[in-house]
Amino acid sequence: MTKVKSNPKPKQIGRLLSLLLAIASLTWNAAPATSSSEAVQARSDEYFTKLIDTQTPQIPKNGKIAYVSSDPKTRTEVIHTIDPDGSNDIQLTSGPHDSQPVWSPDGAHIAFGKSSSDNKERIILMSGDGSDQTSLTNSGTESSPAWSPDGAQLVFAHQDTMKTDSRQIFAVNVDGSNRRRLTDSPYFDHTPKWSPDGAKIAFVRIQPFGQGNLVLMNSDGTNQKLFGKNVSTGSWSPDSSKFVMGSDGSLVVVDAESGKLSTLTSPTPGPWYDSSPSWSPDGSNIAFTRWTNYDSFQEDFTEPEAWLVRSDGSAPTNVTGNFHPLSFVFSWSPDGMKILLQIYDGIQTDLFTINADGTDLTQITHTADKNEYYANWQTLWLGGCADSISREEQSFEANGGTGSIDVTAQPDCGWTAASVSPWITVDTRMGSGSKNVNYSVAVNTETSSRSSRMLIAGYTLLVHQAGTRVKINGLSIEGKRLLLFGENFDQGAVILVNGVEQKTRNDKENPKMLIGKKAGRWITPGDRVLVRNPNGSVSTEFIFAGS
Repeated sequence: MTKVKSNPKPKQIGRLLSLLLAIASLTWNAAPATSSSEAVQARSDEYFTKLIDTQTPQIPKNGKIAYVSSDPKTRTEVIHTIDPDGSNDIQLTSGPHDSQPVWSPDGAHIAFGKSSSDNKERIILMSGDGSDQTSLTNSGTESSPAWSPDGAQLVFAHQDTMKTDSRQIFAVNVDGSNRRRLTDSPYFDHTPKWSPDGAKIAFVRIQPFGQGNLVLMNSDGTNQKLFGKNVSTGSWSPDSSKFVMGSDGSLVVVDAESGKLSTLTSPTPGPWYDSSPSWSPDGSNIAFTRWTNYDSFQEDFTEPEAWLVRSDGSAPTNVTGNFHPLSFVFSWSPDGMKILLQIYDGIQTDLFTINADGTDLTQITHTADKNEYYANWQTLWLGGCADSISREEQSFEANGGTGSIDVTAQPDCGWTAASVSPWITVDTRMGSGSKNVNYSVAVNTETSSRSSRMLIAGYTLLVHQAGTRVKINGLSIEGKRLLLFGENFDQGAVILVNGVEQKTRNDKENPKMLIGKKAGRWITPGDRVLVRNPNGSVSTEFIFAGS
């Protein structure tokens, strides 16, 4: 690898907001991270044994990395996904300002923030391939989305207008229902993070004069408690018992139950400034960013490095070494083997991965004129131990419905179930042994049929759904025109009489009427009439009985 230039990144302002706000001086807010690609092997026999011994039915592996690509020339930001080896780099969104992508716990969807020309931000939900983009919020400025551990809800920061300095924490179901306020303060609340057990939410509260505190609260917004000072973003322990934060240049662990504070690192004998800690999936280590140089002229710290410390505070280690002084920690890979980094070479930023022992530094993105940041790692789940599922295909009418699939497996076989499309909701997300997986299919309001897939216990279930039916209710003749009345006529629909297309137009005033311009001249009782939409959907046959 070429040695990175030592030019410092712009000033660190983790004391005021979070590390990522400082990194992305071209952009908006901070974000978490999760997992990447399909060919990553298990961490170690010891780690898998631990998962099985605790009866955790999930074994994580690395999926794709979602990230933001920023073009300084056009001042645009779009979201990409990329495999951890740097292949299959795919742009998912069109911008102009898309940011903060975060994968759902099942690895099927991405939530992200989209900014509009009126300076408002919305939370958007999309499938992992960029399809089915749906706005979950559309009120004021909303950012920093984070998933509940069951994937059923999102928590985010909300600001009523751009004229106020206060920002509150809200939550919403992934279908857009049950939107609710969790905090109500005159301060700037941001970067919420749900605990792995779903019981608590942590976030940073900025008070007057830049004083940032960590706040821990119950997931319904009750029992709010403040900790630390000059707090940057932090991370939950895998068992939800602790939260580690950057506080006034140190790493500090908060016991979620008792509120007891334990200092892991200190700014002395530095000086240095530690921030943005990320707990490893097995709970043994914490990766963090250490700002190593104090600039007396700027009165702030510069030259960030990637460091690692054990969860008890012992063995602090510079992971990237002195040859990459401008390194920012994002997160761990889901299998716990690698750390995802952003490295700044004095000109631009790129994404890298590195083993936790400091070996195998690998550059993921290679753009000469863009910056990459807000990276988030997708978690996939190892399967294959289940014997079978009860069917491979299921069809539904347009009005949707519910379905059930039987998983056949040995009692010690853990498995997961997930949908790749938001119109299919999985009620049973994980299990072990033989069990039913229940799911529901939403109403299809379009006339086009659709298909998607579910991943159940390592097997694929194809789900097909018919489109809303095109229906003819009646006909009448008005001079030379044939007036056809019915339902679900798309723009550009065509009338067919005895299989022959007629010159047709949609009625501008009545969407339930089509006009055959000259068909009224010659249509006779007994003729067969159909309507065909541009997408190919066809009505049931209607027999003309006479006007």
